[in-house]
Amino acid sequence: MTRYIYRRRSLRIAAALCDTICGGLYRFGTIVRNTPSKRLEKLPKNPKIAFIRLDGIGDVLSALPAAMALRARFPDGALTLVVREQLAGILEGLPFVDEVLFADFDLYASRPGLVRSIACTCWLRNLLKTSRFDVALDPRGDPRVITAMWLSGIPARIGVSSAGAGFLLGASLDYLRDVPETEHNLRVAALLGAETRLKSVQLAPDPGIVSSLFESYSQLREPFFAVHPSASIPTKVWPQERFAQAIDAIVSQYDLQAVLVGGPNDVACAKQIASRSHALNLAGKTDLKELIALLSQARLFLGNDSGPAQMAANVGIPTAIVFGGTNDVSVWRPPGHNVAIISHRVDCSPCELRSCPNPRCLLEIGVGDVLDAVDQLLSQTETE
Repeated sequence: MTRYIYRRRSLRIAAALCDTICGGLYRFGTIVRNTPSKRLEKLPKNPKIAFIRLDGIGDVLSALPAAMALRARFPDGALTLVVREQLAGILEGLPFVDEVLFADFDLYASRPGLVRSIACTCWLRNLLKTSRFDVALDPRGDPRVITAMWLSGIPARIGVSSAGAGFLLGASLDYLRDVPETEHNLRVAALLGAETRLKSVQLAPDPGIVSSLFESYSQLREPFFAVHPSASIPTKVWPQERFAQAIDAIVSQYDLQAVLVGGPNDVACAKQIASRSHALNLAGKTDLKELIALLSQARLFLGNDSGPAQMAANVGIPTAIVFGGTNDVSVWRPPGHNVAIISHRVDCSPCELRSCPNPRCLLEIGVGDVLDAVDQLLSQTETE
């Protein structure tokens, strides 16, 4: 029996009813047409695979080990990543990926309504149908993505059934909330015979961009550390005044230049912190390719639970992340020994809330907690 992931009981009931009715009609249709509903047994030796992750930076980075495992499973096949257009700069140059296709819509942050969701499903269906894939995987298990996979005529469809539409999948599993996201993606890939042993994927900077960094930003000097003080969700953001205090303490103790980083949505927050601390503000001035190059030269990263934090961990630099109670740390922390998580456990975590009148999970993390984690990371780096 499918374990639906929705927290609200009414949504779980609605999903179960929809699957029962639509699934029955689907199975009846396959019997009438005398066509098999599952095609995994007819998988080509060297299949053309679409690996679909249409969510954020951290979600996509957590899926890369599974994509690499699929390449190892089918070394002579073709592997295509299907991601949001905004992530183009992150995925260039990955040796195990043959092609990257980009979607120009966001199914999650903007919370599109029914009409927009149908339009996005049709757009994705057309994109997938044009490329004629043998296999498609959706580790998130979005019913809209699963429907697009089916409508595009892809014979082997793999994914997660916990949000609905699992009857359209040839092989599926339930989403388990307490399993690390990287491991979850590997489990989905294992439905095609891929290994579940975790292998790290390191983001490689463009050498040309690295060499021009200090010419592009004349105030930038080595050694420096990168700080991302913002996040896409307010309940993930540690107080600005504490970031400013931590920045000045690190600058003073380790003689490092502080560099604020982030995208266009982070500019206002970074400007406030720059006015309170000794930090160079480059937020909104770098694209993702430049940010990877910048992170690769940093001695340290300090930030909230966010996409840039995941990027820093995947670049391989010492990474200190302030985790609020929105997400489960054990699920969403980046893998690796060079990562320090600063968190305060509260009884209401993980809450998955976008706003909170009293975010104790963040307010009870002091500047000293962050400095202790930074000191441990930098001390560990010196001894390696």
